[in-house]
Amino acid sequence: MKKFRFILLLLFVFAISNQKLNSQHLTDLGYFGEIIDLHFLDDSTVIIVSNNFEKHVTIFSLATDKIIHQYIPEGRGPNEALSIESSALFRNKLYLKESNGQITTIDLKNDTITEKFVLPAQSNFMTINKENLVLGSKFIINPNMIKRLDLKLPIGYIIGKDKLQIQDTIKLDLKSLNLNTISDIRHIDNIFIKTYIAKISATDYLVALEGINRIFRINPSLPNSDIILKEYEIDLPNIFSLQVIKNETYGYGVKIPSTLTNFFNFVEDNESKVAFSFGNSLQNIPYGYAVYSPELDDFIYNNLSISDLEGTFQFKKHGEILGGFEHSFSNLFLIDPF
Repeated sequence: MKKFRFILLLLFVFAISNQKLNSQHLTDLGYFGEIIDLHFLDDSTVIIVSNNFEKHVTIFSLATDKIIHQYIPEGRGPNEALSIESSALFRNKLYLKESNGQITTIDLKNDTITEKFVLPAQSNFMTINKENLVLGSKFIINPNMIKRLDLKLPIGYIIGKDKLQIQDTIKLDLKSLNLNTISDIRHIDNIFIKTYIAKISATDYLVALEGINRIFRINPSLPNSDIILKEYEIDLPNIFSLQVIKNETYGYGVKIPSTLTNFFNFVEDNESKVAFSFGNSLQNIPYGYAVYSPELDDFIYNNLSISDLEGTFQFKKHGEILGGFEHSFSNLFLIDPF
């Protein structure tokens, strides 16, 4: 039987002092700054991408609990970066996206680093497949935009992973999000929306938006590429929609459900699959991840029995290893099966 292990990264400053952790299940592997992403090279080696640490990329051994190698120190010189916004790993190449539009590529096999300005600065989340990098975007919606019925938003970009050139722009019709049904949206100047995009076939992509309880299937190669081919409803306990709420002290704000904390590709049973992770103990949404099944053309939900932890966590899967982190100042923890 293969060894099954969980990795979770917890809030370093405040959350860790408030956790009631069972010491027999947890091993503290150290502090790695503000975690942005993690990738598995194999069952015993993980790449940690972070900000506010000695260097942005850390190769860490789960077998020895030690750092193997580090790349990309903070700065604005050659082979440096002020901050990393998102990342993707394909075989031995790690792609790092900065907020200024630059993509840095680290060839882990040959130990070389290249840099190129590629994208609009607003692009953020990144996934990868055999041919392309696929990036979501971070954009602003305001009440005036919602009143327009013909507004098509650029929500993502398809980039050739070798030459790093934009090949296509993914758009979505704003009215398909039904944001005009949100009560009191007129009191909000701007809503910031993040998109997550992953390829599921030769032509089709899954598009998810933070705070929206649906995942869309689209084909950006079609003439009317903003047309949604299919919608998948997110089916979770205690689910709620994106809300505009009023606080008597601070005024109006946006409440976003933690139905989507990460979006990732992984291989299972020799088949490439796509999943999203979810969970927020403060919103009573359980931790877990949902796997897209090509055979069923739907999502299969997997809840995680982690009752001791609090907050919002993000997960990634590699074989029977599940990695997770809290997107803030974080320690790396190893959690054995309960």
